[in-house]
Amino acid sequence: MSPGPAQATDFEIKELVLESVTGTETDLILQMAEINVYENLHNSCITADMAIVDSLNQIMNLPITGHEWIRFSFKTPGQSLIKLHLRIYKTSSRESEKMRCQVFVLHCIDDVEFTNAETRVSKAYKGKLISDIASNIQDEFLGSSFNKIETTKNLFHIIPAYWTPIKTLNFLASRANSATYLGSNYVYFQTVDGFNFISIEKLCDTTPVQKYISQPANLRDQATS
Repeated sequence: MSPGPAQATDFEIKELVLESVTGTETDLILQMAEINVYENLHNSCITADMAIVDSLNQIMNLPITGHEWIRFSFKTPGQSLIKLHLRIYKTSSRESEKMRCQVFVLHCIDDVEFTNAETRVSKAYKGKLISDIASNIQDEFLGSSFNKIETTKNLFHIIPAYWTPIKTLNFLASRANSATYLGSNYVYFQTVDGFNFISIEKLCDTTPVQKYISQPANLRDQATS
């Protein structure tokens, strides 16, 4: 069995490429100072940011205008390779570090967020399960599919008030009831594996990955350490 990561920063970047609108690809691995990827139960799309040390004035020469893509892959010990293809939507914290060298941060998000901003749901749903409505909206209006979707109970009627798909999906999550679990704590979110429409009860109903026992170090039972 492969060992797990020794600490949170124990990972390896396999690829980090900036794809410009002109078709030019630029390898940024050697210029990358920091990279963060964010998954959030209460944020519909995955996001990332990366600090770039630029001594070639690439922000002007490529140029970086907010229409570029970032293709990158990384892994941690004992885990499979993760590949992401995100779209740059802004730069920030641009500062001169020293002569002929600057540092800036690229902010990226899944392209579904751009599709969402340009799309409105103009369709009536009558007498359908919320999970079926959510699946249809994800497929028809966002051009995507769910990694995990949990079946709901009770039939539902809705005519979205010309909302964006993501706003509609979050509204449906706030009204959904699980067919398996008590409660109505649904969340709509994205991970590196894809989009999910699932209850928190379902997320909690999993086998523990690791068990920890809190007790004084000098009284620790060696059998459980």
